[in-house]
Amino acid sequence: MALDLSRTALQIDEMAADIQAREGIRSQRLKAAVSAAQDFLIDDYLKKIQGASAASWALPGIVGHPGEAISAPPAYPDFFVVSADGSHIDANRHLPARCYVINTGVATLAYGVSPSAHLYSTPRLYASEQEMVVRSPDGTQEQQIEGAVLGARRSVEEIRALTKEIRNTPSNTPTLGLLDGTLSLIGLASQGYHDYVRKELIEEGFALALEEIGDLHKKRKLAVASYVSLPNHAEVIRALRLTTCEYEVDNLPRTCGYKGSVRAPCGSCVGGIRDRDLYAQLLLPGQRSMVFEATYPVIKNHYRGMSIGFFYLNAGEEIARVEIPSWVAEDPESVNIVHSIALDQCRRGHGYPVALMEAHEQAVISGSDRKIFEDLLQQVLYAHSLPTYTSEKQRSKRLRWT
Repeated sequence: MALDLSRTALQIDEMAADIQAREGIRSQRLKAAVSAAQDFLIDDYLKKIQGASAASWALPGIVGHPGEAISAPPAYPDFFVVSADGSHIDANRHLPARCYVINTGVATLAYGVSPSAHLYSTPRLYASEQEMVVRSPDGTQEQQIEGAVLGARRSVEEIRALTKEIRNTPSNTPTLGLLDGTLSLIGLASQGYHDYVRKELIEEGFALALEEIGDLHKKRKLAVASYVSLPNHAEVIRALRLTTCEYEVDNLPRTCGYKGSVRAPCGSCVGGIRDRDLYAQLLLPGQRSMVFEATYPVIKNHYRGMSIGFFYLNAGEEIARVEIPSWVAEDPESVNIVHSIALDQCRRGHGYPVALMEAHEQAVISGSDRKIFEDLLQQVLYAHSLPTYTSEKQRSKRLRWT
């Protein structure tokens, strides 16, 4: 047995005891956060935020009251939900050839007098020299498409598939386009990636597709959103911490460890909890928060003039984060489409949107699929009299000692 479970069980027990010991502090901070949200003064926040870096601390744009709870609008009798999700096989030096696969799943569900479902997936193999890298315009630099860059490429393929499918839905019926995860491709914000990578994948890829859906939105009842299950964000909490901390803004990183959650000299500290914890206390099932604005620099610099908003939704089983582009956030009817249909989807899916579940089922690449792909790759190369190779490490995983 590779893992000594008896020792691991003791360590888990010690961890549980530590979590239990911290629970009292967490409860105090959560109570303080609820009070801070209910007593929030927008003018004080705007005054304090002038001395802080909203982008570097991920402080959200706030134009209303973070403690507000907004009830669900009436359900639509007829509507469409279009969802796209993806899975991939990463480029791997242990494979017989340099390549990667993206499998994009799409689900279109119609509700009302003529219910229907259209489910399919589109696999695509990328293997050419041009497809394996992102090149700078002058051709002097290139970025391998793997890891976070491949994840961004997959997101682009997902939203392009979503855009194509939305065009095929009737224009006279309310429609929600739904993606899994975030609309903010902050994985490419690292200094390790050049602007030409962000330009190709975000500006000319993801953001352009969002813009195309926005053009369709001008002519019909259409909205697009992404759904984040069990969100780990704390932007609203950081905003509340900014307004309640007794220290000056410039001293927060030194005195309170503002970016972290452990050091908290002031008794009113609300750090160390997540936005979902706060809204589990403030929202009843079906209710949502106000719409906040995300302030990541990558959005400001690479989203073609759009911003990204978000709100928290009590979907019944969990507090979810729903992200929307600015052209949705600025239109109350579009926000209602997102709120009403996303909530309906969660209720039908026992806590998670049905359309996303179906798109995922179409997109998923199982472990056996990956093994078959690898074997097929090797067989086809061999049939074409092409050299195949693999690492001794990969070979050792397949063989047993005799």
